Amino acid sequence: MLGRAGAAVLVGLCCLVSGCSGGDPPPSNPTVTTSTSGVATTTAAPSTTIPPTGAPVLPDAARQQTPEGAEAFVRHWYATLEYSWRVMQSAPIRTLGECLSCANYADTIDAVAADGKRIVGGDITVNLADGTVTGQSTAATVAAVISASEQTVQDSAGAQVAVLSEDLANSQFLFDLSWQADTWSVTSIRIVE
Repeated sequence: MLGRAGAAVLVGLCCLVSGCSGGDPPPSNPTVTTSTSGVATTTAAPSTTIPPTGAPVLPDAARQQTPEGAEAFVRHWYATLEYSWRVMQSAPIRTLGECLSCANYADTIDAVAADGKRIVGGDITVNLADGTVTGQSTAATVAAVISASEQTVQDSAGAQVAVLSEDLANSQFLFDLSWQADTWSVTSIRIVE
């Protein structure tokens, strides 16, 4: 469902793993202000990003062994992927499945973070999630249609060093899920071209 653009995202992420170098987080931009006494002082500019408050919590709907539960789980997977990018930590997305695509996303996050860089953008909108459950409710397939903004890698100074993916519109994926320990788990993600 993501088509060639989705494949490009995954390829870009995998290629990025080997091409980054180290650095520190970007510095804040100082603001110079003048007090009423005429003395200039320097203070850090406020951050332009909102710090994350914690990984998304799996909603109760996603704990249901139903097509609607599988759909809610896939929506949660995307929210968790976005969160993992924002905080540059792979652990949250790793907990939702052991599929190859899941591992590639997580490994890329780890590699970019290890090089002192960060992933920016890639905001995802799930336009559709349509699930079917089979195998006495132990397996599900969810067709997901997403749109996403451009995603880049920035170095410690905030300069763009790579484009992971261009803007995506109505890209399609098929998620294969299995029911494990009272929740769904991603077993594979397939791109629909």
